[in-house]
Amino acid sequence: MVWIALQLSYKEVIRLGTTLDECTRRLGRPARSNTNAYNGKVTKDWRTSTNEVTITFEKDNGGGKSIEIMGKTLTDHAGKIIIEGSMDEKDVKAILKSASVKKSYSPGGSGVISCSVAHTATTFICRDNDGYYSVYFYRGSFSNVRASREPMK
Repeated sequence: MVWIALQLSYKEVIRLGTTLDECTRRLGRPARSNTNAYNGKVTKDWRTSTNEVTITFEKDNGGGKSIEIMGKTLTDHAGKIIIEGSMDEKDVKAILKSASVKKSYSPGGSGVISCSVAHTATTFICRDNDGYYSVYFYRGSFSNVRASREPMK
C-alpha cells in the first residue's frame, strides 16, 4: 500500500495531518495565505527550491492539521519518490495498479456541430489509511499530485 507524502525537497516530507506549525518550521514562512470566511479553513502556498506546494489546514492556528495537499511528487512510507513530474500516464498506471482512472473529454472538431470528442485529462485516484490521493494529467502532461481527507470529486 502506498501512502501520500509530498516531497518538497530532498529533506522535507509533508503529509496529511502535519500541523501548520510543523510546516512553517520545515518550509519557512508561506508565500501566500487565504482563509475561507465560511468554514475557517486556511490555504497556504509555499515555494521551495525544488517545488511549489499548496496546503489546506482545518483551521488557521498553529495546531491546525493539514487536510489537503497539492504538489508535484508522491512518496512511499520510506520517503522514496515513486511518482514525479517527468512520468507519463503509462508509468503512473504501472505504479498505481489499483487506482481508479477517470478520463475527461471535450468536444472535438470544428464548426457549430461537433460529432467527435477529444481526450483532455486523466486522473488516477487511490485511497489508503491516511486518505485519498490523485495524480492528474492534462492533455497528456503531468499536472499535480493531490492528497485529501475527503474523497476526490
